[in-house]
Amino acid sequence: MAGSAFDEALSGTLQNFIQRSPPGHLPDVLARCRQLVAPANLPKDLVWRACAAHNERNFLIVRPPTEGAESGDLLVVHESGRAGSRAQQQVPYKDGLTDKLFAVDHERQECTRMWSQQKSDDLMAQMDNIDEEIAEPFKEALKSELRKYVDSRYADQGGMSTGAASYTLYSSKGQEVGGDIELTMIVAARRARPRGLWSGTWSSQWRTLFEPGQAEPVKMVGILEFISHYAEDGNVHFRRRAESRSSVSETSDPAKFAVEVVKAIRREEDSFQASTEDQCDSLCDGTLRALRRHCLILAKTEGNEAASVIDSLQKAGIQTNLWEPSLSSRCPTPSLVDSVTYDAASTDIDAVVGLGHGGVLDLAKAAAAIIPLVRASAQYSPIFTRPGSGSAKPGRELTELLVNGNMRGKGNAAGTNGINGALPKWPNAPVAESFLLGSDAKPRASTLLAGSSLPLLLVPTTAAIAATSGRCLLRPEGPEALVPLAIAGPGPYGVGVGLQATEVVADATVTQCQSARGTAAAMAHAISVFVDSAAASGGTVKQQQLMDDMMTGAGSSFSALRHPEHAAVDSMEAALAAGVAASDADANARGGLSVVHTLASVLVGLRPEVPFPLACRVLLPPVLRAWAEEVVEGSEVAAVSAIALLSEAMLGAAPAEQSLQRLADFVDDACGKAGLPPQLVLDPAESLELGGGGPESVAVLLAANAAKAPVMSQRPAPAWVNEPQRLEAVFRAAVGG
Repeated sequence: MAGSAFDEALSGTLQNFIQRSPPGHLPDVLARCRQLVAPANLPKDLVWRACAAHNERNFLIVRPPTEGAESGDLLVVHESGRAGSRAQQQVPYKDGLTDKLFAVDHERQECTRMWSQQKSDDLMAQMDNIDEEIAEPFKEALKSELRKYVDSRYADQGGMSTGAASYTLYSSKGQEVGGDIELTMIVAARRARPRGLWSGTWSSQWRTLFEPGQAEPVKMVGILEFISHYAEDGNVHFRRRAESRSSVSETSDPAKFAVEVVKAIRREEDSFQASTEDQCDSLCDGTLRALRRHCLILAKTEGNEAASVIDSLQKAGIQTNLWEPSLSSRCPTPSLVDSVTYDAASTDIDAVVGLGHGGVLDLAKAAAAIIPLVRASAQYSPIFTRPGSGSAKPGRELTELLVNGNMRGKGNAAGTNGINGALPKWPNAPVAESFLLGSDAKPRASTLLAGSSLPLLLVPTTAAIAATSGRCLLRPEGPEALVPLAIAGPGPYGVGVGLQATEVVADATVTQCQSARGTAAAMAHAISVFVDSAAASGGTVKQQQLMDDMMTGAGSSFSALRHPEHAAVDSMEAALAAGVAASDADANARGGLSVVHTLASVLVGLRPEVPFPLACRVLLPPVLRAWAEEVVEGSEVAAVSAIALLSEAMLGAAPAEQSLQRLADFVDDACGKAGLPPQLVLDPAESLELGGGGPESVAVLLAANAAKAPVMSQRPAPAWVNEPQRLEAVFRAAVGG
C-alpha cells in the first residue's frame, strides 16, 4: 500500500483546506490532509505551494537566523517580497528593511537562512538605483517611525509561539525614472491562547505613490484585515476586512512625511479596531457566548482558592457560575442536591467543579450525576421549575420515557442503560432521595450510571478522601445514618467505579493551612479506610492487589499522624490513596462491609455537627479492638489477617491480636497528642436532646440505628457487627459510655 497513487482530483480541495487553515493551525490541517489521502502521500509541490500561499496571505512572522541578522526586527513574509517560485521547499524573500534575502521553509514556518544579494551593474539596475536613492531618505524615516509605532501599540508577550508583531516596507520605481516613487508598508501581528482555544492575526498594508516635493497632498490607500479562530466544541472563523483611503500633505521633509504617514495608519487602525470590537460585542452577547463552556463551581472555603480557580477557568475561555452551598452540617442533604441540580439544569452548565472539604466534594459529585437526568426530564415537562414551587404541572414519568425509548442526547443517561428502576414525576418531586441506597425500605434504590455524569473537577482544600472516592454520602431528613447514592456496578453496594472525578487538583500548599487537629482527624479517617478495605477484601481474589496498592498510602498516613503539624504532602497523598482504596474495595463484588465507614455514617447521622473524619477517629480504635477479639475466638480469619498485614507495614511485625491492638493504641496516642480526645463526650443538653439517658442510652440508640441502616444490609457484615452487645460496646467507647 506504500506505493498507492495520489488521486489528483483531490488536489484543488486539499489546496483549499491548507490555504484556509486557521491562524496557528497549519500543522494540524496538514496532518489531517495526510490522513485523508493515506496510504498515498501528499505531493510535495502541492504542499509547498499551498503552505506558501497560506503564509503569504496571513503575513507569517518569522525570526531571522542568528547568522546574517543585523537587527532584532522580525521578518514579515509577503507576496510583495517574494524573489522566487513557490514550488520549492525553501522560498526566497527580500527583506525590505535590510535589502537582504531570506529563505522560508513554509511547511515548518521557519526562516532557514539569510544572506546579502549581489548587486548588478547593468543599465536597468542603474536606473533602479536612481529611484532607490530618491526613496532612501523617506524609507529610513518611515523605518524609525514604524518601529516606534509597532513597539508601542503591539504587545510582545508569550514569545514567537503565542504572540509576535513586526513591520516591513518596500520601495519601487514609479512611472518615471527619477520622478515619482512608490512605497509599500506592512504591519502584521499574531496572537494565540492555546488554553483558551483561540488564535488570530491582524494586518494592515499601505501603498502610496508620490513625487517628492509635490504641492498636492499624497493619496495613501490601505487594506486592514482581522482574522480569528475559536475552536472549543466547534470551528468558528471570524474575518473582517476593510479598505481605507487617507492623504498626507507633507512630501518634502522625509521626517515629517513619516510622522504624518504613521499618524494616518494609527488613525485608520484605531477606527478599524473600534468598529471590529462593536461587531465582536454583538457576537459575544449572542452567538459566541452560546458556544462557550459553562462551569458550575460549588465552593465552601475561607481563603481565595475559589477566586483562583475562577480566574484560571475564565482565562481558559470558560464561563463560570459560582454557588456557595449553605451546608447546615458538613454533609449535603437530598434537598440541597435537588436545589443545586434544578438551578444548574435550567442553564447551559457543561461541567461541575467542587472546591472545599469532603461534603462540598460530595455535593459536586451528586450534582454532576443528576443534572443530566433532570435536564432530560425537563425536555418533556410543560413547565420546568424547581421542586416545591407549586407552579409546574407534573411532567411525564421518566419510566415511560425510558420504556418508549424517547430519551436521547449527549450527556444524558440515554435509554434504559442509564437508570435501573423508576424515577418520580418531576419537577415537583425530590430527585436525589430516589437514588439513596436502600431508600423507601427497598433493597436497592434507582441507580445512577457513573458514565452519564457531567465532567467533574474536584479541588480539595483539606486532606479529603472524597476527592478520589467513588462514594457520595448524603444526609436524609431525620436522625438516620448518612446514605450513599447508589451507582450501577458489580458490587453489592452497586458502586463500581463510582462517582469519581474526571480530574482532581490537589495542592499541598493549600492543605498546609489545615490545623494539626484537622490533619490528625483526616489521617485517622484515611487509616480507617485502609483497615475497612483490607478487612472487606480479605480472602477474595483482589486482596493482594488491593494490599499492594494501599501500602504507600498507609505509610504516608502513618508518617502524617506521627507529625501532623508538618505533614501537608503526606496527608494529601494518604487521603487521595485512601479514596482510591475505598473505590477499589467497593468495586469488589465479593467484598464485605466497610465497618468503620458504616458506623461513622450512623454516628454522624445522629450528631450532624460531628465532622466525618472525627467520627472515624473515635470509632477506629474500638473497631480495631473488636477485630482483635476475633483472633481469640478464631473467627473472621481472612479479615483479621489482612488488617494485621496493614498494621505490620506501619508498626512492624507482631502476632495478629497484638498487631491490631498496637494499631489501635497508636491511633489513640497520636490523635491525643494532636488534641483529639478518644471519645465524643456528650454535654447534658445533648444527652437530654437524644433521650436523656446519658452516653449509655446514646450508645444503645446508635446501635439500634446501625441495625436498621440500609447500608448494613448491602454488604456481608462480620458476625460480631450483628451482635447488639458488641456493637453497643464499640459505640460506648466512642461516645463516652
